[in-house]
Amino acid sequence: MTAMTQTEAWAAVLDTHRGELVRAARVRLGSGAADAEDVVHDVVVRVLRGGRDAAEMATPGAYLRRAVANECVSRWRRTSREVLAADLPERSGPGVDELVLERIGLAEAMAALTVRQRRVIMLTVLDDRPDSEAAAALGIGEVTVRTTRSRALARMRDRLTAADQPPARVVRIPTRTSYGPGLDVTDPRISA
Repeated sequence: MTAMTQTEAWAAVLDTHRGELVRAARVRLGSGAADAEDVVHDVVVRVLRGGRDAAEMATPGAYLRRAVANECVSRWRRTSREVLAADLPERSGPGVDELVLERIGLAEAMAALTVRQRRVIMLTVLDDRPDSEAAAALGIGEVTVRTTRSRALARMRDRLTAADQPPARVVRIPTRTSYGPGLDVTDPRISA
């Protein structure tokens, strides 16, 4: 093939995929349209200089998408600079240990819910679906979804706030009955 037909083939591919290539570059770069356009332009120039023929490729659009992704990574690496640990701001949020404990607490609180409550929480809170969509998916009414969500969140809140309290101490109370030598009870008034 001649260079002109290769250029025409790439031009046709670019006309078809230009919008999605620019959008993908914007998302990856996290910057404006001008930078994304520059990335797409640089990729097209490099592809044309490389001599690859779009007509002989099975998926030239996928080839361009991968080339744009690679160029975005290359630009990010070029522009990233070394940051000294002393220059980093102090961490103000919770540490890893606290985050792990929080997630464990949330998982336990979710496990304490009924199946319906868990499904409603998953659809409306975690997946952020509207009540009507959740109701249709579960085969229940919208009011039932709202009521179930409210009760589930209250139950989780109670469980999580109870987890923040210090655990009650198990106390052995001696008894003088014939039922046994002692009775184990949990008295929440006695702190550990």
